[in-house]
Amino acid sequence: MLNLLGAKRIVVVGGGTAGWLSALEMRHSFPLSVEVLLIESAQLGILGAGEGSIPNLDLALKRYQIDRTTFMSATQSTYKLGVCFEGWRSGGEEKYHHMFSTIREDLGLMEWQEHGFYPLSSTLLNRGMALDRFPDAAHLMQRKASQAEVAAHIQRSDKEVFAYHFDARRLATFLREKAESRGIKRVDALVQAVTVDPQGKVTTVNTDKGNFDGDFFIDASGFSRLILGKGLGIEWESFQKYLLLDAALPFLLPQKDKNPSLITHSKAMNSGWMWTIPTQGRLGCGYVYSSAHISETEVLRELELHWKQEIVPVNRLRFSPGRLKKCLHSNVMAVGLASGFVEPLEATSIAQTLYQLAFFGNLMRENQRVIPERVLNIFNADVANFWDGIVDFLVMHYDTSRADTPFWMDVGKAARPDRYLELKEAFSARTPRIADLVPYQMGGVILFGVASWETVGSAMGIVSPESTVAQLALLEQSAHITLENFIERYQRSVSSNTTML
Repeated sequence: MLNLLGAKRIVVVGGGTAGWLSALEMRHSFPLSVEVLLIESAQLGILGAGEGSIPNLDLALKRYQIDRTTFMSATQSTYKLGVCFEGWRSGGEEKYHHMFSTIREDLGLMEWQEHGFYPLSSTLLNRGMALDRFPDAAHLMQRKASQAEVAAHIQRSDKEVFAYHFDARRLATFLREKAESRGIKRVDALVQAVTVDPQGKVTTVNTDKGNFDGDFFIDASGFSRLILGKGLGIEWESFQKYLLLDAALPFLLPQKDKNPSLITHSKAMNSGWMWTIPTQGRLGCGYVYSSAHISETEVLRELELHWKQEIVPVNRLRFSPGRLKKCLHSNVMAVGLASGFVEPLEATSIAQTLYQLAFFGNLMRENQRVIPERVLNIFNADVANFWDGIVDFLVMHYDTSRADTPFWMDVGKAARPDRYLELKEAFSARTPRIADLVPYQMGGVILFGVASWETVGSAMGIVSPESTVAQLALLEQSAHITLENFIERYQRSVSSNTTML
């Protein structure tokens, strides 16, 4: 049992985005009588690799009562409406987009559900019409709308979903300022070890500036995993056989466009892929690669050939895709990179961190901070299931026929989770369903919904037009008339650039 009813201090080990978000969630979920203390070292700095989010970051701003305009100004943020994937299918210049929104003129592709599927999106798939071209967000992206135009569009529609591109270092600084303004204390110190009592509970964090007692501890120490990994010896589950990338080389370039792009650009490279993320003042870029297939020198050579200029890395990251088998053990919870990491694709790290923190915080507030062991076991199982969903969704991005380099040939030979293979078989007969994704939920939240699986799956050839035939035949004649009218209005609006409704 985890009983924090009488807790006096919560200690967060590690700063950065994950650490300061953890501190804000603890402040949000515990009474003011409980001190929240964060320990970080200025000597270690911030990885600064993650500069994009998915839409749940905006939900977090609301949860922590942070003004959007203030946030965007302080972090040099821009609106992010989706992700562009270039070269993932054949190695050429072909592109597809994973847009966050499915809304066009206040009509959502996923609003009509019948027989477990979504007739509007199924009809587009049946006609060979790409889902990523439907939403208004796609047209804002294509005509390179300004930030002000996007803000006005968001203001007009309460259904619209969006995310952010941001400067990771500025974000950590901004979150720290918000946290300290709410009474969260900070200590600049290097963590050396933790003290564990005979019952297996952590009692103290030992640092070069002294020892700090606590009742509950958050391990936000990044890849070091100082408490749950090194201190308590929680085992690691590797995803390396499914996801081959294990290194990244981030770099910065100047922002030359008057209107920053509204998408993250993910371009397939010879031995991995490259992200390009536009913020207000710069482009945050990076090559994520497999060190078994390419050296750093070769990465730089490929980048300089692409950009036609010298590339100066701002960091060098090595990682092992995987997660701790338990993120919550005894009186310690690991978050962010300390809990697990797959790779930067689809900005899953900050998304998973935010949902896990909210899940834990809600448990604390709704149960008077007393959680039975069986509920803790469910928490850990849910977090594990959430990671499974992330892995399987990313694996679908790599389920490609591309085989023009040794890396992409090995991607084609890589193992696939049995869970994913079973879904892939199901998708050959019908489109994705909510029921397919329920096993991936954490606290009732599914990270990537049916629209995401349909969009990426159809682009990668996993979800075909043929998979829609049998389910569409289940609809009544009146429904088919409605669908014909929908297609007619949609095609007319595209050709004339007018509204559908």
